[in-house]
Amino acid sequence: MKKLLLIVTVFAMLFLSCTTTVGIIYDESTPLEQSSWFNITNFGTVTAYNGLTVNWKSKTVSPTMVQIPAGNTLLEIDISSNVGNTVYTGKGMLLRYNFQPGKQYLFIVSRNNESGTIGVRVYAYDIGEKIGLTLGAMEPHFVEFVYFLNSNPGGTTILN
Repeated sequence: MKKLLLIVTVFAMLFLSCTTTVGIIYDESTPLEQSSWFNITNFGTVTAYNGLTVNWKSKTVSPTMVQIPAGNTLLEIDISSNVGNTVYTGKGMLLRYNFQPGKQYLFIVSRNNESGTIGVRVYAYDIGEKIGLTLGAMEPHFVEFVYFLNSNPGGTTILN
């Protein structure tokens, strides 16, 4: 049952990301070919971008894409994410990621099965690429599992 709920949640997020337009542009002077995008729907609130305070809130009704300059980026996030029957929450979670130009990213908060540590599953798509709504179509876009820099069992609350 939990797998079914996880799959339904992922499919819903992917469907929403297919119809998403950029909601937040960090630096309008950055050319599109040097930009990356990430979806913060069902992710939480990004409170800092490379050490600068921001307030990029996740919307559960209307998908939100954030456009940033590509490159090595440090995000501070107040996580609030529902995946199936699990609610992930955490304040000030640090995520470092090297965003590639011309890519859009989907992050899904998850627990690593081997270590039990919380992080995100990262999926990358080319801009304009049609995003498939099946697990089989999604998996080829899986890039990696990225741990929060300050992730530990005491730093994140997991509710079942």
